[in-house]
Amino acid sequence: MFTSEFHREVSEIDILRDRLESLIKEKHGNLLDSEVVNVSKELNAALNRYESLQNKNH
Repeated sequence: MFTSEFHREVSEIDILRDRLESLIKEKHGNLLDSEVVNVSKELNAALNRYESLQNKNH
């Protein structure tokens, strides 16, 4: 069963993924740009929280 916390996490992941893709285009594929790195780290943290939520529910 999905909780509101789970839905929030999925939504945040979608937003961060879109933001990261846009930034990469904006920075002409420069994956070492500080903004790209920071959003990538945020996305990674959100994915880790998502995985933790999944593990709690299984």
